[in-house]
Amino acid sequence: MRNFLWFIIGLLCGVLVMMMREGDSAPKESEEAVEVVGVVEENKQLPGVTMFETPQGNVPVKVLRIEQISESGAAIATEVENFGTSTYIERDIKVLLLPKEGENFYSKQIIQLSSNQQALRVGEYKSGGRIYPVVRITRK
Repeated sequence: MRNFLWFIIGLLCGVLVMMMREGDSAPKESEEAVEVVGVVEENKQLPGVTMFETPQGNVPVKVLRIEQISESGAAIATEVENFGTSTYIERDIKVLLLPKEGENFYSKQIIQLSSNQQALRVGEYKSGGRIYPVVRITRK
């Protein structure tokens, strides 16, 4: 009986710790924090962003999760794969996503591209020694 009581106490402590960790929005040691310093505004280029004259094809993503949002509305997003109702596994692709006019992103937002949408590569964003594609979601 005593062992069972310790098991229940340990289980409750584990659940409590997991609930507290879910609310923590700070990057974990294994996660890379990306600061959005270069953002695209109407007819302007800011540090870190290079826009192409014509789109350079598509970035093969189906589901994106917003990680960080700049003041101008552009956001760093990570490709994720859906495994159930609220379980997402991160993939390797990170992009700088440009909003449509009047569109606002929010942290941890999931963006699902439909079969008639594409992530059009319209530029590059350089930060911390990495290059991210700058994408705009458009209709095919």
